[in-house]
Amino acid sequence: MITGLHLAEHACLSKVAGRIAGTAQLESKTRHLRRFLGNEDVDPERFYSPVRDCLIDLAVQGTQTEGTSPVRILVDTLELSGERQVLMAGIAYRRRALPICWETHGREGVTNAGQQISLLRALAGLFPEDTEVVVVGDGAFHSTDLMEPVEDQGWHFCLRLHTDTCVRASAEGPWKQLRELVPEEGERRYLQKVLAGERQRVRSSQSRPLPRRGRGRSVADLH
Repeated sequence: MITGLHLAEHACLSKVAGRIAGTAQLESKTRHLRRFLGNEDVDPERFYSPVRDCLIDLAVQGTQTEGTSPVRILVDTLELSGERQVLMAGIAYRRRALPICWETHGREGVTNAGQQISLLRALAGLFPEDTEVVVVGDGAFHSTDLMEPVEDQGWHFCLRLHTDTCVRASAEGPWKQLRELVPEEGERRYLQKVLAGERQRVRSSQSRPLPRRGRGRSVADLH
């Protein structure tokens, strides 16, 4: 099945089955794969961990021998049928995400910070300690609580924050929502050592909110 996935470059069972060697008909191969996946005695970790470890080793070797950019881990949410969704972490490679870790949850709107942190903690120990890693997430991974487990690993992050997230450019500066820092058309703005707090509405134009937790998380850069 792993061979079929690589050759088909697709997750559809019929396409995977079509690339598996053998004289059996396509329909028979597809049924065989479906029974295999439905077998509760099959441990996906046992079969996929060698592939995952190989992907990680190759990614780390690439950064050391070719002088490429840090290993980029893309985190995303995939919607499945049957009211399910998968939190996925994959290594970025040639505009693709090569999966190395995932968790399945019931579909109850967007995934929450606790589920996302669980995924990040599952990545702990998969990479050598001296590997430079950047975790990249879209707007679904906007919670500032995600920053701490990433930093605990000695990694970096690039997470898309919502416009109502409270930030301040210095420890003494006022808290502002990101929407207030949007540059004018044709301009660019780059801030360093930014503190990011929780999402919260501005009470009035004269009153700036503080993070609900009393302290913000340090964000290296904001641009």
